[in-house]
Amino acid sequence: MKPLYASLIAAILSCFLLASGDASLNKETPYDLKIPQGFPRPNIPEDNALTKERVLLGKKLFFDKILSKDKSVSCSTCHEPTQSFTDNKVFSIGVQGATGERNSMPLVNLAWSNSFFWDGGVPTLELQVLKPLTSPLEMNMQLDEALRRLN
Repeated sequence: MKPLYASLIAAILSCFLLASGDASLNKETPYDLKIPQGFPRPNIPEDNALTKERVLLGKKLFFDKILSKDKSVSCSTCHEPTQSFTDNKVFSIGVQGATGERNSMPLVNLAWSNSFFWDGGVPTLELQVLKPLTSPLEMNMQLDEALRRLN
């Protein structure tokens, strides 16, 4: 799973940087993270540095429906910015109208979290992204198909 995950991240970055056609995006620019007073510095993995390009890529992918099996939902479908990054529903709805087992969590201050989902079952933000992507009740996308679409 780890090599496929690394390939997916590499493909996402390559797809974004090459498609932009902007030579200035082919470098990584450090992102100036504004940390609220009283908050500790978040633990950002060295192999996933916070850069302006990665932030832009994350935003683009968050709103892109291409990563769902039937291209009908994106992360923002269940995590609407205008609803505190949730969907205000008892049970969230995924691809082909599939009803989830719970409602979507609000996405706030996740850089300071050390467990994800309502049950805390995933230890890192980097691994968290794979669960809704591959869940049959959410985006129902196989990782190899996600790679193919992004390439």
